[in-house]
Amino acid sequence: MKEIKKIQILPIAKILGIMGLIVGVLIDLVLIIAGLIQGTSISELFASPVLMITPILSYGIIWFLAGLLFGWVYNWLAKKMGGIKLELN
Repeated sequence: MKEIKKIQILPIAKILGIMGLIVGVLIDLVLIIAGLIQGTSISELFASPVLMITPILSYGIIWFLAGLLFGWVYNWLAKKMGGIKLELN
């Protein structure tokens, strides 16, 4: 059995930040499709690019910060309770 006693925080935050950006893009696509189904014209949907970019960046930033917090909490708990144990072949 191998025990993960400490993890590097920044790589986890980067990965989660990128995943957040991807989720933000997918949510924007769903909102665009929903807007088109409701009869909103494409010119109205893209009238304000800031409204389209803000959710994407927000998800990326929030997930990045969550990754930092997760990594810090994991390292803190692993010191107190022990890390995750894996059996590797």
